[in-house]
Amino acid sequence: MDDDKSILKSLRKVFESEGYRVDTAETGREAIQKSKAWFYNLALIDIKLPDMKGTELLKEMHESLPRMVKIMLTGYPDLENAIASVNLGADAYFVKPADPRRLLKVVEEKLREQEEAEEVTREKLKRLFMDNPEAVAYTDQDFHVLDVNQSFVDLFGYSPTEIKGKCINDVIVPEQEVNKAEMSDKKPVEGRGYFETIRKRKDGSLVHVSILVAPIAVEDRLMGHVEFYKDITERKQMEEALAYERDLLHALMDNVPDAIYFKDRESRFTSVNKAHAQRMGVGDPEETIGKTDLDFYPEEFAKEAYEDEQRILKSGQPLVGKAEKIEKGGQVRWVSATKVPIKDKDGKVTGLVGISRDITGLKQMEEELRLYSERLEELVKERTRTNQALERANAELESYTYVVSHDLKAPLRTILSFSTFLLEDYSDRIDETGRDYLKRIVKAAENMNALISDLLLLSQVGRKFTEVEKVDLNNILGEILTDLGALIEKRDGPVVVNDLPTIYVQKTWVKQLFTNLIDNGLKFNKSKNPKVEVKCDVREKDYLFAVCDNGIGIEKQYFERIFNLFERLNPKEEYEGTGAGLSICKKIVENLGGSIWVESTPGEGSTFFFTIPRKGTDQ
Repeated sequence: MDDDKSILKSLRKVFESEGYRVDTAETGREAIQKSKAWFYNLALIDIKLPDMKGTELLKEMHESLPRMVKIMLTGYPDLENAIASVNLGADAYFVKPADPRRLLKVVEEKLREQEEAEEVTREKLKRLFMDNPEAVAYTDQDFHVLDVNQSFVDLFGYSPTEIKGKCINDVIVPEQEVNKAEMSDKKPVEGRGYFETIRKRKDGSLVHVSILVAPIAVEDRLMGHVEFYKDITERKQMEEALAYERDLLHALMDNVPDAIYFKDRESRFTSVNKAHAQRMGVGDPEETIGKTDLDFYPEEFAKEAYEDEQRILKSGQPLVGKAEKIEKGGQVRWVSATKVPIKDKDGKVTGLVGISRDITGLKQMEEELRLYSERLEELVKERTRTNQALERANAELESYTYVVSHDLKAPLRTILSFSTFLLEDYSDRIDETGRDYLKRIVKAAENMNALISDLLLLSQVGRKFTEVEKVDLNNILGEILTDLGALIEKRDGPVVVNDLPTIYVQKTWVKQLFTNLIDNGLKFNKSKNPKVEVKCDVREKDYLFAVCDNGIGIEKQYFERIFNLFERLNPKEEYEGTGAGLSICKKIVENLGGSIWVESTPGEGSTFFFTIPRKGTDQ
């Protein structure tokens, strides 16, 4: 830098002859602009320039380019200027015209010192970065690889010879990340760039890495980059797992109907789900953060909840299934609250998580059950009183029927006895009309006695002989056939009994039931060959019995009337009986829990069906 063109020309010729690339400037400003645009190793500065002093230019260049070799040239030997130049950063001071050989020697010496210093610096940097446990790559200004350390080789699988000279982005950046990489490359120009992304190994596999790109600049000139790569695959997998668990938690919290919430040690909400936000009357769960129950619930409830939570936080013990009553907006709601302390890795309680389930419906059911229970208890007491009254009434009825039976039968026996005595002992003294009257009296007394016996039997159904026992119906039918042996022989009518089951039943009454039906089948029968058949169909829930005969039959309009007390369809003179037999059968069957009915065709016969429920022990 000199305002004398001849000197500039002479110096250019000297240095270019030695292989140096030379630029010249006639002013200080021109020199400053060129030094910013290009990297120079050496500057020869004239002490006096048209626009500024040489020392001013020296000072500015030394501040901006401290590593550049700077030599001052002057036409006037001046010790003061020489000292000032050295103090401002000059590496040497020459008086013009300078000896070219001596100037070249000083320049070469200064440049060699500069190169040696830079080499020491480069070696220090190389040791610092190449021995780094993280993967490191040196690149030039355009990201072409200059060198990589062993950690880089281990991470990506490329040896230094395979990757040197290549653009690093062309080698390890996956296709889908190219545009992002180009944008990232622009960041380090003004400073360090840090980002996380995906890179490709030699074998084609992908790896999550964090990248720190630091520019290497010399006197504000970008010389290259140093790039640090760290494998963060494990961390990314953990983050993805945490994110998945977080998403699951959010999905659970936002979709379950139960209220879920988290609180800190001051019982302030740190997170709530949608259900809990709705219960508190807010649309956005975020509106609850940092607030307490006092902001949403009545003071009494909020105070009790706070006391419970502080006990949990101090003791570290959970609260499980506490029924809480909440009165808000004129409505009463019940919830079952469970609160559990949250502990850090050191076991310190940092907060709690709570779950509240609405049990209002359950509480209403409990209240209804309580009322039903009270009502049932009243009904039981009432039934007990009724049963006691019924027992007293039955006892009185038993006593009454016994007395009535005894008191009615006593005079009947007297009438019957004396009428029989008259017929037997005084028959020859009484005319035909008198004997007829006496016979009618005897017959009426006998009928009256049978009627009283049937009434007594009917009144006892369901009150006496109620013990349930295991009964083989085949044996019962055998006893009945023996009892009716005279009638069967008289009518010459066989009674066919099919195989019958063994059941749990009241023995006395089931025997009476079959006796009445078989007796009717033989009695109301004009067939020359009377026949009665007994059979049973065992069904899922009951037994269906049938007593069939080939008797006179019954018209359809009388199917129900025949079960009424004292209902007779035929004259007394033609068929004996009081008309109470089928009424007794009906009462027995209904008392056993079954039903009875008849199917019949006049002149062909009748079939009486009845059912008896199966007990658990029968099955």
